[in-house]
Amino acid sequence: VPSPFADIPPKIYLDDHDVTWDIRSVTVTSKVSAIASQPEVRKALVKQQQELGQCGGCVMEGRDIGTKVFPQAEVKIFLTASVQERAHRRQLDLINQGEPETDLTSIEMAIQQRDRTDSNRIESPLKKAADAFEINTDGLSVEAVVGLIVDLYHSRQSLVAKT
Repeated sequence: VPSPFADIPPKIYLDDHDVTWDIRSVTVTSKVSAIASQPEVRKALVKQQQELGQCGGCVMEGRDIGTKVFPQAEVKIFLTASVQERAHRRQLDLINQGEPETDLTSIEMAIQQRDRTDSNRIESPLKKAADAFEINTDGLSVEAVVGLIVDLYHSRQSLVAKT
């Protein structure tokens, strides 16, 4: 959960270099599914993710976090949004990154292709965990979504405390 002291959005560093926008560029995101679908890559990533979350208290995002990486996680959230909403958000991200403006139709097609690829890959396919809370984020701000997640977490904690 973002704190007043954290970077919002969070920053991602590689060897002390901020690569937050680099990894979200069209060049990188267009190749993610093809690379991530390779079984040896998936296994290495899952192992690293599990090591990062070994001590608990971890918030992690990804398309297989609740089903493959942390199937026993205390709280699992599965965020959804329409392709149109996701394309609009992506277009805004690209504009903020200074990328040449891409039309919504092209972005929608890329999102649909990635969803198909990720849902049908052999190793760690994209799917909702049976015990995940699903939140449709259409029309919601980041703050509203975070608020819903925090509320779910607290209600889950209350249930656990009563048992």
